[in-house]
Amino acid sequence: MSMNSLQFSKATSASALIALGLSALILVAPTSMAASAVEAALDDQRCGPLAPPGQYGPYDYRTATIEQKHLVEGAHFSRENELLIRGTSQDRPGPDIDYTLRAFPNHPRALKSVMDLAGREKTPKPFGTRYTTECWFNRAIRFAPDDPQVRMVYGLFLMRAGQKQAAVEQLEVARTLGLSSGNFNYNLGLAYFQAQEYDKARLQAYKARELGYELDGLKNLLTKAGKWQEPPPTQGPPPVAPDAVSSESAPPAKN
Repeated sequence: MSMNSLQFSKATSASALIALGLSALILVAPTSMAASAVEAALDDQRCGPLAPPGQYGPYDYRTATIEQKHLVEGAHFSRENELLIRGTSQDRPGPDIDYTLRAFPNHPRALKSVMDLAGREKTPKPFGTRYTTECWFNRAIRFAPDDPQVRMVYGLFLMRAGQKQAAVEQLEVARTLGLSSGNFNYNLGLAYFQAQEYDKARLQAYKARELGYELDGLKNLLTKAGKWQEPPPTQGPPPVAPDAVSSESAPPAKN
C-alpha cells in the first residue's frame, strides 16, 4: 500500500468516526426527549394529568390570589378539615383534601393533611381521594419543582415511610431552594440521624437551637447514640481598646 493510500484510508476512517459521533449526538437528544415524554405520559397515567378539562386550576399556591384561595379553602379546606376532624363539604375529610390538591397541587398544608390521613387510615390511598399519597407528591413536584415547602413535606413523608436516604435528598433540595427555620433544620437533623449521618445531624441541632427551636428530641437521640457534643461557646465581640475610643464619645474634661 502506498503512502497516499494509507493517508487516505486514515482520513476516511477518521471521517467515519466523526460522522458516527455526530450521529450518536443527534440520536441522544431525541432519545432523551422521547424518554422524558414517555415518563411524563406514565406520570399522567399513574397519577393523573395536572390540568384535565373542566377542573378549577391548577394554580400555584405561592402566587394564587386571595380570591382563588378563599374560593377553594372556604368550601373545601377548613381548619377542621385540615386537622382531619371532619370534612368541609362532606362528613369525611378526604374528598375535600382531594379537591384542594387538584386546585393547588403544591398546597403544603393539604399535602401534610393527606399524608396524615393516609397514616391514620393505614392505607396509601385514603378514603375519598383519587390518588395515592405518593402520587399527590408526584403531582406537586411536577407542578412546582422549585417549591421548597413541597420538598420539605415530601421529605417528612419519606421519613415516615422509612426511606431514609430519599428523605435526606428531598430535605437537602428544600435547603438548596432557600428553606431555613428552626423547625426545618430540626427535621433535617432528624433525617440525617435516621440515615446515620450523625455529624450532620448534630450541626442541624445546633442550627435549630440558634433559630429558636427549643425541643431536645434530636439532642436526646444523639446523646443516646453517643454522638452528642455541646456546641463550642460563642465568642462575644472583642473588648474595645482604650485608645480606640473616639474623642466624640469621651466625657468632657473638667476644668
